[in-house]
Amino acid sequence: MVESLERHGHLDLDPDVRQRLFAASASTMDRLLKPIREQTGSRRKRRQKGKMGSRIPVRTFSDWNEPESGYLEIATVSHVKA
Repeated sequence: MVESLERHGHLDLDPDVRQRLFAASASTMDRLLKPIREQTGSRRKRRQKGKMGSRIPVRTFSDWNEPESGYLEIATVSHVKA
């Protein structure tokens, strides 16, 4: 991400800072950013299903009871101009 930001002119780092940034491990970054993340509360949150999402059944791997050969399932849709 840093390289892309630099390439597009959105970031200009001091060479020493850039070298130290790339030398740090992911766990070190997480440890250093922990207080900032706690202050802002900016952790990724899961999107909740909307009203329609809770009404539409979704099959999982255990729901697929393989039908016998020759089984056919068709959904019909009507397109009406309003």
